[in-house]
Amino acid sequence: TGDGSGSINVFPNPTDGMLNITGLAEDAILTVMNLQGRELWVERQKAEGLLTLKMANHKPGIYFIKIQQNEETIFRKVVLK
Repeated sequence: TGDGSGSINVFPNPTDGMLNITGLAEDAILTVMNLQGRELWVERQKAEGLLTLKMANHKPGIYFIKIQQNEETIFRKVVLK
């Protein structure tokens, strides 16, 4: 697709509190949702590179990560905590 989505990496998965996401482009929009589909937070990436999410305050369970770029979803991932 040429959008670089193949280089996005989410680790560690499962996580115990800190979740790293690499390969994000500037202005990518990251959304984290719970199992019911409720958005827990939405963040716009300010620069290319690494983003670290602090999930320590969230209950153990299944979370969904969606990354959008240019109004198109380019990446989806299930994360276990």
